[in-house]
Amino acid sequence: MKFVLSMPFISGALLTMSAIFIYDWRAQLLMLLMLCLPFFDKAWSLPRFNFLPVTKTTWVFIVKLFAFVFLLVYLVMPGSDWQLLLSVVFLVALPEEWFFRAYMMARLEGLLSSNEPEKRSRQVAGMHNSVEKIGSSGLYANVLTSMLFTALHLPVQGAWGLGVFLPSMFFGWVYQRTNDLVLLILLHASFNIFYLTAINYITVN
Repeated sequence: MKFVLSMPFISGALLTMSAIFIYDWRAQLLMLLMLCLPFFDKAWSLPRFNFLPVTKTTWVFIVKLFAFVFLLVYLVMPGSDWQLLLSVVFLVALPEEWFFRAYMMARLEGLLSSNEPEKRSRQVAGMHNSVEKIGSSGLYANVLTSMLFTALHLPVQGAWGLGVFLPSMFFGWVYQRTNDLVLLILLHASFNIFYLTAINYITVN
């Protein structure tokens, strides 16, 4: 009962109800909710924007991937609307990762790990092995968050929306190991832009 009445559950339910129906200002409302709902949760802490040395290699890879995707878009869609492409970064990837990974997944993991005293003692002791750090609560939080993430894509994308589940799991996996929200936003945006480019190329040809 405590879990059902928790703020993450309420936020997820409110976001889901707002996404079920199709209306003109649906995208704007969902973006506003994703950006603002976390601030109503007093138990939530702002994410840390870590630029850790261990993620430098990953950062270089993501930046190169981002540049490659934009070059691909320029070659495949020379007449594309760049405002649309930029909106993929700032109006889609940013609010989605802010809400689903930095807020929802983090809070769910905290709630689920309340029954894992052994895990907490390992973290306090300074053990940072990735498997020990994430644990079963992290996996369950990632799965639940990805299910909600997928559900919000179904009203617009239909059955195709099921295809975002695995990418969502991957985004969650990356965030749990890096705590780098900016890097994750770039990764998410690169995936979205590549997806839009591929769909456009298939449709045209």
